[in-house]
Amino acid sequence: MSEKAIRWLNVSGTLAEFAMSFFFAVYLERNISGMELGHILILSVTAFAILITALIHLSLGRRKPMDQDQRDAAVLFHLTTIYMFTDSLYWIVNGRPEFYFVNMVVNTVFCLCPVLLTLEFWRIIGKMIRQSRYHYSEACRLMKWLTWILTLLMLSNAFTGLIFTVSPVTGVYARGPGYYFYFGLETVMLICCAVYIMLKPMQWRDKLILMIYPFVPYINALIQDWTGGIQLLSQGTFISVFFFYSNLKTQWEREMTRREHELVRSQLNSLQQQINPHFLYNTLSSVGSLCESDPAKAQEMVFRLSDYLHDSFSDISKPAMIPFDREIMFLKHYLSIETIRFPHLRIHFELSCTEFQIPCFTLQPLVENAIKHGICKRRKSEGDVTITSECSGQDYLVSIIDNGVGFDVERLKNMEHTGHIGIENVRLRLQLLCNGTVSFSSTPGEGTVCRISIPLDENRE
Repeated sequence: MSEKAIRWLNVSGTLAEFAMSFFFAVYLERNISGMELGHILILSVTAFAILITALIHLSLGRRKPMDQDQRDAAVLFHLTTIYMFTDSLYWIVNGRPEFYFVNMVVNTVFCLCPVLLTLEFWRIIGKMIRQSRYHYSEACRLMKWLTWILTLLMLSNAFTGLIFTVSPVTGVYARGPGYYFYFGLETVMLICCAVYIMLKPMQWRDKLILMIYPFVPYINALIQDWTGGIQLLSQGTFISVFFFYSNLKTQWEREMTRREHELVRSQLNSLQQQINPHFLYNTLSSVGSLCESDPAKAQEMVFRLSDYLHDSFSDISKPAMIPFDREIMFLKHYLSIETIRFPHLRIHFELSCTEFQIPCFTLQPLVENAIKHGICKRRKSEGDVTITSECSGQDYLVSIIDNGVGFDVERLKNMEHTGHIGIENVRLRLQLLCNGTVSFSSTPGEGTVCRISIPLDENRE
């Protein structure tokens, strides 16, 4: 069935539930003076419970698209609504011969609902525990056979009167000779559900919540059948629906959180894999440019690159936060290579605060950007790059200041999402790992300031 059809059915069912709730409210308003207090309470609780179930369906319908678990939950709650509706409608039509046919239909649907509810509940818990393989296929066959037997018994009851009868004269419901056989088969289905819930490897709290859904209404129906007057089914069903939905919602939120974490981890791994070859490519390009002009410096650069990789390669593969001191150590390794290539490059450190953490390889691409696009494009070869750190208010601030050629900041903003590896990579990793930001201010012909801001309360070392 298509997603559109499923949503249409869910909307139709929700509207029907609102209509059921409205029906009971109107009936109460028009007939309350001649009704017993017990019947008033029954219809009031049922109307409220159906209204809550309709609101639950609205919350399920907001999820786009609905996954299979949410569809199963919607079907379960629709059946629960029909169960409550027919049970309460019975108290209106029973004993009224003019509603003989309605009484037969209501009781037939009422007796079928527990069977279908138990089967649907079995499908839901079966998906949770199928991996356990505790003779699941054999139990499934048993549940299907029991469902078919009970369904055939109920559909043939209008001709056999085996499960129940309704007198055409008095309009009064009465149990048939096979009522307890029907009740016993339904009990077997519930016991199968209980056994599989107990076998599922999960916390006892979750097991108890799962057990509430089928067994509280069942016990209440049992009390109601034995006493013949105490109406507890609507109340018990409402309580069980509330707890079951709360448990489902908690599980969905956990699953959503897990998927979000996996997505973030995947994004970080992808970003880190981009950084590694990018850094090595640029460094080896620098080595290649010196091989013919100054082999001695090229050899020295290779040795320094080897030292750098020895100290940092284990951290490169981990998209995690590292101490700022260690990030500065990596940066100094990199700059020791660049100062060989650019002898007139001057590097300054003004670090007044270092007791915090920062994503690995955050500074190196930004300093590389300052050297390559700022200092190297100056007419004069001399250039200064200053790295500062401080704690200001609620943030740690790291600045990279150069006196290069500068650039148009608006042009950089237009290039942020065009796949640029360096700056956009740093921006995304800061955002994902520590809710940090990176910003630029620049004056053409005077230089550029790159500022990293990291929230103080989230990134203590």
